[in-house]
Amino acid sequence: MSLKSFFHPESFQGTGRRKPYFEGWYFKMVSASGEAWSFIPGMSLSEDSHAFIQVIEGRSGKTDYIRFPLSEFIASTSELNVRLGSNHFSPQGIELCLDTSFGKIQGRVDHHNWTPYRGRWGHPGIMGPFAYLPGMECCHGLNSAIHGLSGSLAIGKTVVDFSGGKGYSEKDWGASMPSSWIWLQCCNFSDPTTSLMLSIATIPWKGLSFTGFLGFLYREGRYQCFASYTGARLLDVSYKNEEVVILLKSGSTQLEIKASSKIGGELKAPISGRMGRNIKEGLEATIAYSLRRRDGVIIHSDTGQSGGLERVGKLVR
Repeated sequence: MSLKSFFHPESFQGTGRRKPYFEGWYFKMVSASGEAWSFIPGMSLSEDSHAFIQVIEGRSGKTDYIRFPLSEFIASTSELNVRLGSNHFSPQGIELCLDTSFGKIQGRVDHHNWTPYRGRWGHPGIMGPFAYLPGMECCHGLNSAIHGLSGSLAIGKTVVDFSGGKGYSEKDWGASMPSSWIWLQCCNFSDPTTSLMLSIATIPWKGLSFTGFLGFLYREGRYQCFASYTGARLLDVSYKNEEVVILLKSGSTQLEIKASSKIGGELKAPISGRMGRNIKEGLEATIAYSLRRRDGVIIHSDTGQSGGLERVGKLVR
């Protein structure tokens, strides 16, 4: 992996990699009326090597997995630019011409005010210094915390207009996803400048494992990161029916997050490069947060809709 790749995690990281390996980019789009769709282009190197696009629709939880030969997968090693057949994904927008169980999906949605995470020495991406650790089972990149949308997609016999909506994009690459994790994300709060993401996972490394986390609260053009490498602490994770409650502490502030979703669609996740594990993701989650001072005074709080939520396996703390 070149030094340049560390500072451009959004670009293709798989040059020269041998199986087992996977890489996937996640594009979530929520229309102004609250219709949520996600598209995940990617590739898998395993005994069943292929490329793919996964599709999930929020309101029904319906999903589809469309396979492509690896020969149709083209990705840039210097920027986010992915092509699969007639489908194109970039910071400028996504263009689709895709036969699915939803019917044919065709059209273009443009991105506006793409908001990448700017790395720096010692902290090249959202993983912080963990990006430099060799032998990580799974790596994570943030492509855009929040951006605007325009354009529409014809999906079967209906047209979904995304103009005035919000988008989000991230990615993962490596050998396998973790054995267990919680992931949540939302950029549809009452404050239109706000985006929130948090990932907590059981992370294996060199024969050991630990519970690590990374995330951010992006608001009014500024990132506030909460991660294991920043010295933040995970104080509590609790479950009640469909709701998960998470409490984090960073310096003199505490962040409480409550997330719940009743509808989840089945996505495929990698195990040793092979897309052979089924997980659930909801795109209709309600996600509320409160940022408090040490004395309990609320600095700011908000509740968002059309959030993404995954709860996979059982976290051991």
